[in-house]
Amino acid sequence: MINVSSGNKLRRVAKTVFYQLDLYGKLLSVEWEEEKSRLTGMLISLLLGFIFFFCLLFTLSSMLLVFAWDTQYRDWVMIALACFYGLGILFAWYRFRSLGNRAAQAFSDVREELATDIALLRNRMDQ
Repeated sequence: MINVSSGNKLRRVAKTVFYQLDLYGKLLSVEWEEEKSRLTGMLISLLLGFIFFFCLLFTLSSMLLVFAWDTQYRDWVMIALACFYGLGILFAWYRFRSLGNRAAQAFSDVREELATDIALLRNRMDQ
């Protein structure tokens, strides 16, 4: 049989649980917006990197090779183009990876709050 103090304790715990669930919902929505923003930034960086890579590759390669075709620097121009494009690819890849590495931080606030609240609820149940 449940006595009055147990019933009060159970009501307090239930009220706390529902309040915390509401807070978790709000925190999850905020963190979801941040995650969507991060993923959108990653997608935009990737698309812009590809677009600029192909446009620049076509334009500069054509222009420089036309100008250097009848000279002794034709091979050096091709090597310089390859190095330049390689650096552009490395920059885009670095940016993409730096945004991707933030995935471990996704929903970290919710996980921390949940662990804290579980410990708090266990303490209240033990009292």
